Amino acid sequence: MSKHNYFSPIGEIQIDFDNEVINSVQFINEKKETYVKEPHENNKAFVERINRYFDQYFLSQNPTDSFEIKNTGNNFYKKVMEELRKVPLGNTIYYSELAERIDHAKAARAVGKALGDNKILIINPCHRVIAKNGIGGFRADLWRKKYLLALEQGKLSDMGLDSQQVKLSCNNHNWNELFQIEKEAILSILDISSDQIQHIGSTAVPGVCAKPIIDIMLGIKPEQETDILSILNRIGWQYKANFDPKEWHFLAKGVGDFYTHHLHVCHYKSNFYNNHVGFREVMLKYPDELKEYEELKQRISSNFAQNRQEYTKAKADFIVSTIKKYGY
Repeated sequence: MSKHNYFSPIGEIQIDFDNEVINSVQFINEKKETYVKEPHENNKAFVERINRYFDQYFLSQNPTDSFEIKNTGNNFYKKVMEELRKVPLGNTIYYSELAERIDHAKAARAVGKALGDNKILIINPCHRVIAKNGIGGFRADLWRKKYLLALEQGKLSDMGLDSQQVKLSCNNHNWNELFQIEKEAILSILDISSDQIQHIGSTAVPGVCAKPIIDIMLGIKPEQETDILSILNRIGWQYKANFDPKEWHFLAKGVGDFYTHHLHVCHYKSNFYNNHVGFREVMLKYPDELKEYEELKQRISSNFAQNRQEYTKAKADFIVSTIKKYGY
């Protein structure tokens, strides 16, 4: 048995395989077990295929590759998985409908149990099966199911930029939904209150142009700093930098250097925290200030299309003066 770990935007995935046959695809639960990556000199080409497949998938590019998978379980389980793989990307199906398709119309609960035993997540797309009165269940946490459905339904297709790129796009109704998924994910692993997680930046303001990256502020207690930063890795956050002020830790998620989300971790209710949340409030409450800010971004975005740092500096005076003006 060979193992390969793929770090995805929603956490680390362990793929177990034998002779290019995939036996298991599961999200790692680091609270229970620690996995060590193994060398793959004899499986290098296959591992590259796996990485390419998941890179394409999480970049909203429908992967064209396919893998041979190990079919385990009883005949009912195998029928469920076989029919499940026929559900197209971007589509969903009810548990009862899946039961009907395998000629077991009254076995919706049994179908749900089989899906809960799914050993090969994503490739066997059990996340595409929902309940008539809600999203249904998912063995790897419901927030991941919501993310995968949003991804496959194209809600992240226009999201993300390379780390230095500056490009503005029109605000759309998916941005708040994507923030809410990340908020649910963070709350699922941290002992904090909902108020400590805030949607900041222009994607938090309806109707304004913004870089298509969801910016999130996470306020924590100083004594939580060390533990929380390592725990966030479980749900796909990559630690990037510690900025001035020293309490400001910057994390990102995406594929490689292509990021769809930024996470700013700092002390709760600190000046840094309050200033960012306060600037968002000004943009929400004062249309004239919002218009001026948007016009500024439009002017400078083309000048610094490949220089994110200079673009940020060019906005700084406006942001600082606005915060002072409104007392945040």
